Amino acid sequence: MAASEIRFWHDPEADIFYLSLSDIPAVDSEEVAENIRIEYGPDGEIVGVEIHRLSQLLARSLMQHLEKLRHEIHRDLDLSGA
Repeated sequence: MAASEIRFWHDPEADIFYLSLSDIPAVDSEEVAENIRIEYGPDGEIVGVEIHRLSQLLARSLMQHLEKLRHEIHRDLDLSGA
């Protein structure tokens, strides 16, 4: 797969992100996780990835990382006696 074949786009109204890995048309797809679908070409190769509700997934992930960071900071402050 040549790098020039990789393209992506986001539909903000539908909140869908699509990553195209090839010009080969998809003949099958499967949902591999909630809101994440993989598309396959005729030989079973991955030709695309579609992510629904991208902004919500990113926001949830960011909040989880920030919460973990907050706990680590509080733990470090408790250990230092501050």
